[in-house]
Amino acid sequence: IKRIILGAVGVVLAAAACFVGASLYKKYAVPALQYRRGVAQMEAGAYDDAYRTLHGMNYQDSSDLIFQIAKERLNNAEIGSTVLFGAYPQGPVTSEEKDPIEWIVLDRDGSKLMLITKYAVDALPYMRYSFEKEHTPVTWRTCLLRQWLNDTFLETAFDPGEVRMLKRTRLKKTNGSYDTTDRVFLLSIQEAKTYFPTDEDRKCTATKYAIGFGAYRSSVEHTCLWWLRTPIYSESNMTEQVQVADESYITYRIACVGTSGQIVSVGHGVLNSGYGVRPVIWVDTEATAELPLPK
Repeated sequence: IKRIILGAVGVVLAAAACFVGASLYKKYAVPALQYRRGVAQMEAGAYDDAYRTLHGMNYQDSSDLIFQIAKERLNNAEIGSTVLFGAYPQGPVTSEEKDPIEWIVLDRDGSKLMLITKYAVDALPYMRYSFEKEHTPVTWRTCLLRQWLNDTFLETAFDPGEVRMLKRTRLKKTNGSYDTTDRVFLLSIQEAKTYFPTDEDRKCTATKYAIGFGAYRSSVEHTCLWWLRTPIYSESNMTEQVQVADESYITYRIACVGTSGQIVSVGHGVLNSGYGVRPVIWVDTEATAELPLPK
């Protein structure tokens, strides 16, 4: 009996030692090996591989290295070109793997660039329905999308080294909303017309990830609907909305871009969830290599 007990205790202790050893290896050895691999890739000139290896690690000076790679990618970018910046899931929703995000350069002001994602990277409603008695007014300042872009998306897509480059952008009020200051935002109607002059220019497809979360796509060109940030208020279009329990949600519709690239200026209902999201950012290639300020 003693031998059996001692043997069982030995097995338990050995298993515990293996578990602790594996945990320590995963916590300390794996990041160190990954970091060394990323540095070696940079030294060999394989910057895209190094970016994938180091992005989001937050290990030693990995964010400084990501900062350097991001600046190098953006320094000579021209309006209309496509650049890589940040990383986000783009495959099946069951996969957690991130891929570099492709952005179109919309504008440039010296060292500052305005970027919009080439594809719709996710699908969300503009506003979440609330069962509270008092509803929040439907404006850009209060909407779900603004909160998600500057919280979940920002933290998921960008390494701290890239967050240093994100400019805080002052957005003027649109149709009942207030001025806001955002790092990530959506285009307004006027901006969509300015930067995408034709319907053909505005056509957009969604990633597999966005489609997996409900992004609608046309059966012919496989293009998607995507949100703009401009609320639309009109007495004449209120009756076209789907009636919900509280009519405060249907006093506003939100502008969007249709599958044919046309701007739907009468807007669509704020609770629709099959609309793609194309984040917009301003980045500064001359940003200092300092840690970003708290939100």
